[in-house]
Amino acid sequence: MLSSEARIAAASQQMLARLSCFTLPLASPDISLCSRPPRSLHLETLDISDDLAQFSCTPATSAVLQRIFNEAQTRLQDVHQHNFERTWRDLVATCHSDEVWQMYEGPVRNRYMGEFLGAQDQLRRSLLQTVHQALDRAGRQLAGDAGRGNFSAEVVELLERA
Repeated sequence: MLSSEARIAAASQQMLARLSCFTLPLASPDISLCSRPPRSLHLETLDISDDLAQFSCTPATSAVLQRIFNEAQTRLQDVHQHNFERTWRDLVATCHSDEVWQMYEGPVRNRYMGEFLGAQDQLRRSLLQTVHQALDRAGRQLAGDAGRGNFSAEVVELLERA
């Protein structure tokens, strides 16, 4: 006697064998019709130097933060361009004419550009929030150490008693 799982698998296999006669054979697309490479996404870079100026960062600190942001932006651009090209290749495998690709090119391009702009804005906000929090922590630490200088708590206590 077969287990219930084996009976279900055998019945499923028989049903799939019967249904296979109703499926259409996969037609290989005429790649020459829609194989033109997509135009690259036009992904602009942001300059956050004005945002950093609001924090009164030193020029050296601003330059380092801008470089970090630019490197992260470049990675975002590479990822979104790669994903767009991968989607394009997948569409080419399914389209049979250039007209089909032209129908999808705009929406696909808009999707990846929109995702990039959202990720870029999130990156900018995250970096600026991190800078703001770091400045707040430094300000609180300086306020807590006001008048202490580099003296230990014991030395400060001794000086206050004197």
